Amino acid sequence: MSSIKIKVYPIKNEYLEYLEPPYQAIKKNPEWIKKTSTYYTPSKNIDEYNMPTSTIKNCMPVRDLIGSGYHIPLPCDVWVEKQEDEFGETFFSFRWALDSLNLIEVHNEKQSKTLPVYDCFNKQPFKFNNFWIFETPKNWSCLFTHPFYYDDLPFRTLGGLVDTDNFPLSVNFPFYIKNDFEGLIPKGTPIAQVIPFKRESFDLSVHKENKNLLYSWYKASSSFFNIYKNNFRSKKFFNITKCPFHVF
Repeated sequence: MSSIKIKVYPIKNEYLEYLEPPYQAIKKNPEWIKKTSTYYTPSKNIDEYNMPTSTIKNCMPVRDLIGSGYHIPLPCDVWVEKQEDEFGETFFSFRWALDSLNLIEVHNEKQSKTLPVYDCFNKQPFKFNNFWIFETPKNWSCLFTHPFYYDDLPFRTLGGLVDTDNFPLSVNFPFYIKNDFEGLIPKGTPIAQVIPFKRESFDLSVHKENKNLLYSWYKASSSFFNIYKNNFRSKKFFNITKCPFHVF
């Protein structure tokens, strides 16, 4: 299988010496899924409805989404504190270990004033500055989003779709911080997930029931376990060629 070549550049060459570059998302899993058992019964079993007792950890569509594309990691430790201004209003301040980086900025809240935000997040948006530029082949774009299924992180990155075959700069990431969070966001925490895709013209049409599809499901479901994985799933490949100039 031929691979699509995606190039990543630091915005400064010196960053190759000490910043961790984007990595394959499949290399890391959310903490909660590491703690999740494969089955909700003591061992592999089926329930009273003849359904497998598999948990979300065994769901391949979920695992494929978690592992798709690449993660952009937080380049250094970040310390978050809540403070009060002279009017008694709470605000967040950020400090980070690498003083040489302009890592986090306050984002103009007027730009997203009408955006619905969950109550658990502070309404003031901030922005992670990103130090890596993605370059894709002609007609290829990238989805930049909060890492899928990392809902336990103390922040929420806003997503966007960028035509990275033409856009010449790094893509920065507005985010919201959780109201009740203070403390450390560790170096290496994924702040964004990047999934490349080809821009094509799509045409949706509605048809009558396709019984061949139904029969293929009947045939596959003669087994209790791993029906989708063993019969319908295709492997996904998001590889990385190691940069000879990079220390990681």
